[in-house]
Amino acid sequence: MQLSPLAMQFVEGNIKASDWHNRKAATSALGVILEGPSIEKLVPVVPLLVDRMEDPNMVVRSTAACTLGQVFELLHSPARANRIFTDANLPCIVAVLAKSCLDVPEVSKEACGAIHFLAKGYEPISSEQGHSKKEISSELSPFLSDLIDALVYASAFSKETPFRLPTSASAYEALCEVVRVSNVQDYKASMAIRVLMPCIMRRLNTVLDARASSSGDKRNKFDLLVLLCGVLHVIIQKLSSSTLAARKVTESAPFVLLLFCRVLTCDSCAARDKAALAIGALARAIGPDFADHMPILLQYFNVKRLFPTYLQVIGNIFHVLGDRILPYCDDMMDVLYRGLSKPTLKPAILECFGEIALAIGKNFDKYLEAVMKRLKDAADPGYYDDVLEDDEVEYGNRLRQGIFKAYSGILRSIKDPASGFKVAADLFLFTQAVCKDQSRDSSLKNTVVDALGDFCTTLESWTKEMIKDLTKC
Repeated sequence: MQLSPLAMQFVEGNIKASDWHNRKAATSALGVILEGPSIEKLVPVVPLLVDRMEDPNMVVRSTAACTLGQVFELLHSPARANRIFTDANLPCIVAVLAKSCLDVPEVSKEACGAIHFLAKGYEPISSEQGHSKKEISSELSPFLSDLIDALVYASAFSKETPFRLPTSASAYEALCEVVRVSNVQDYKASMAIRVLMPCIMRRLNTVLDARASSSGDKRNKFDLLVLLCGVLHVIIQKLSSSTLAARKVTESAPFVLLLFCRVLTCDSCAARDKAALAIGALARAIGPDFADHMPILLQYFNVKRLFPTYLQVIGNIFHVLGDRILPYCDDMMDVLYRGLSKPTLKPAILECFGEIALAIGKNFDKYLEAVMKRLKDAADPGYYDDVLEDDEVEYGNRLRQGIFKAYSGILRSIKDPASGFKVAADLFLFTQAVCKDQSRDSSLKNTVVDALGDFCTTLESWTKEMIKDLTKC
């Protein structure tokens, strides 16, 4: 606190000096004093930095943008009683940031980072200072189109470096935040996001088609796939929150789903995970009508393409579609049965069985016998007796977690007590074996408790139904 006046004196004496080194030093000094002084004392920092972002020297502009990003990261929140900038100077700040996105890569990268933290400050939060969520999220709405245009330009491909990073990374990360905090009920904001969606889809298609010859280009290609899927994921979530805007998601569904499915075939685990999660968001956005697009998804649903995140998403899709997924169940269950031959997939597949049972209810009866056989095979105590290595112990615990979650889902889906008690008997035998095993971890213990708790709830439901039947007799 005592150093702040001296620091500000140094800044004011050098930030407009003729030597760019002095201007850079003064700009950097602003970043050092951000933690400590009150907001009121730091308010003059913002206009000083905005002014330096138009400095003739590229290094000074870059430093100013970076420091402004620090200001937003540490001090910017519309819910504060005192704010680091006002509604009056926000248009100037946004205009300078948008312009800086078109600057040289060194400046553009930092400007994108500053936009990222500016937008992040508008994340929906509960406010006790009189700001409603709608008011907070609406502040950027008038500038959303300009910001999106600037970020799209900053992340544009170039012929020389088609997989350009890190400017692209900063721009796409900023795009995610800008879209995430936008007020989609605002018509202009909604239109800006709807226009952005096909632009990102085209870029994703371009990256998928492009050949990466060097190892560096391959890494950058995979990073771009992650970023582009992430932006589309956020766009889908945002547009689906508005009935009018959701039409854009429905119209684009077959095309964007195909793009995500193509990403599922790449060699990057991170990209495949992002694509799978985006598919799940698309299914939730469309609802039961996503069944119309299942033929596209099934083209990419085979044992070779299975991985844990994708299996979680498949379970979610079953819940979204309910009975409308029944025409595809046989083929999907067959793929899951064959996937059990891969040990790394077995825990996730078994857990997926539980989710499928919950989603389709009595329609799971036709698969019950086959699934129970596979659960008994996976629960064979003989396997766990020979486990000694740490990684084998960890895998054994994950496998048993999958088994318990499968039992839990299946029991909760069964309405006929006669069938349910047979499943419950197997669950109790398996539970006894696990309780005797000293290698179980705490998370497995919690899973056991949850599974037994679910059974108790289900048992109560069965009992009530049996009492009703008795009273009718």
